[in-house]
Amino acid sequence: MPQIPDQPRCYSLKALRRGLYGLSRTANPSLPIPQPISPTVLTLVPRRTVTRVARSRRRTPRPAIRRFVLIAYTPLHDPTQRQTARRLAWRTPLIRLRPGLLLAPQIRAARFRPYQPALLRPSEYVRRLVEMGATAWYAPRLELPNDMSKDIFQRLVRRTFEERAKGIIKASRHLYKDATHWKDIPNWSAYSKQRLTTIRMRLRRLRALMRFFAREFEMDFRYAVARAAAAVSRVRLRLRLSD
Repeated sequence: MPQIPDQPRCYSLKALRRGLYGLSRTANPSLPIPQPISPTVLTLVPRRTVTRVARSRRRTPRPAIRRFVLIAYTPLHDPTQRQTARRLAWRTPLIRLRPGLLLAPQIRAARFRPYQPALLRPSEYVRRLVEMGATAWYAPRLELPNDMSKDIFQRLVRRTFEERAKGIIKASRHLYKDATHWKDIPNWSAYSKQRLTTIRMRLRRLRALMRFFAREFEMDFRYAVARAAAAVSRVRLRLRLSD
């Protein structure tokens, strides 16, 4: 899969001033965020601080999503809880900026309803983290104030989506490799089917995320889903595992 040029990998969060947050692409959180904003910085500002353009009398369609929520949480120490949190993240339209720091679109419950129960709202994801014992920080009603930040956001979404698709492909290849050594082991078929069911569930959630970003952001990830689906179908046919 082609790599994204100038791909952001590590971000650190800093408050530029009261209510203004910057996410800087650096491994050293002590480094200051460059001013003016550079292509390596994604800036989020509260909704009330965004300069509004005067509306014309003609009604023009507005983008469905303009606000975002920034989520920070303390790590979970229990391995089972970490696995549960990871599975919940697969059901939520989240962008992982760094461990414990996430960015997600904020969307009204009524508008999000068509995506349920396949997907979780970010607020529901945070609620479940708190139920598991994590301490979460939830900063809603943030916006991307400039085209540069919007471009970085789109690259982050694409990177996250492609990483999830690659994870499904990798899991499918590992299943095929392992299953070739299990054919002499009793119940190898049942165990292979169990692993395949988990992989296919991840694929269904990836499709749900594809529909979400296609409808709300007009971003097309069909190519990534097609590659993941082909890998899952290929391993199912090779191992002759039926539903």
